[in-house]
Amino acid sequence: MTNLTLRNTWGRITVPIGVAYGSNVERVIEILHEVANNHPEVIQGNPQLSEPYALFLSFGDSALMFELRAFIREVDRRQRVISDINRAIDAAFREEGIEIPFPQRDINFRGPLRIERTPVRGRQAG
Repeated sequence: MTNLTLRNTWGRITVPIGVAYGSNVERVIEILHEVANNHPEVIQGNPQLSEPYALFLSFGDSALMFELRAFIREVDRRQRVISDINRAIDAAFREEGIEIPFPQRDINFRGPLRIERTPVRGRQAG
């Protein structure tokens, strides 16, 4: 086994992303590839390293979960590159109408609910 990043400045980034259920999975993966391939810090064409790739990881509670993985030229720039890529993903998804959902929960009650009105101090219920 060889540690390819030991004696150079390369580093790997992983960018998790969730999209709304019903999104076109293949288009999401295409966009993630496009975003990675368009960033100048992302390494491409190096036979020692894998090309940028996107994975459909799971069906999450509120989203379809993906991950973009890529090697970058300067590991010290990791956070800036991830920020750039996140901004580019957001812009591309907005342009394509792909929603990044917020967590949602459904609450189910076992029996009927009883709703009572309580008066606010100094006011009568009404």
